[in-house]
Amino acid sequence: WIDEIPPEEGGQRFGNKAFRDWHGRLEQRAAGLLAQLVSHSAACLEVSTYLTQSFGNAMRLDYGSGHELSFVAFLTCLAMLDILPPAAHREIALIVFKKYMSVVQALVNRYTLEPAGSHGVWGLDDYRFLSYYFGSAQLVQTTNPGTPNDVLKKDKVEEMQQEYIYFWCIQKIYEAKSGPFFEHSP
Repeated sequence: WIDEIPPEEGGQRFGNKAFRDWHGRLEQRAAGLLAQLVSHSAACLEVSTYLTQSFGNAMRLDYGSGHELSFVAFLTCLAMLDILPPAAHREIALIVFKKYMSVVQALVNRYTLEPAGSHGVWGLDDYRFLSYYFGSAQLVQTTNPGTPNDVLKKDKVEEMQQEYIYFWCIQKIYEAKSGPFFEHSP
């Protein structure tokens, strides 16, 4: 739907209002999409709320770690309903969550969503938190995860971002911010 709903033209100080149309479409279609997975209507309604809240706030035109947490709550609901088997948890974190992050990044870029609850220079990332947690867990299980200094090497980050969630997140910081890394992302 991102390609189907273009941003509104003209300068807009806080996010692009076309995001409200995108989010409205998600709200209209979420229960129908989930009905194929969730048979009980009350459960479907609750699960769809977590899903729609996962992609930002349509009124504030923002996205942040609380929305990211809503996506984890959505996945947790699916697991509790036995839709996502425990054996798939690793793949969910490494494949499904990474795809979710890519969709969210496309929304942030297209509709210039504001960071929700940003801590500015005191936080590593204005939009994400759990992504670093999952990305770190992925690196722990890797034979050659690199070194902490690798985040300061743009070429190394670029090389590793396709395979590792943590470096994908660091790459997004490099794309969004300028200046020495230690100044904008302590």
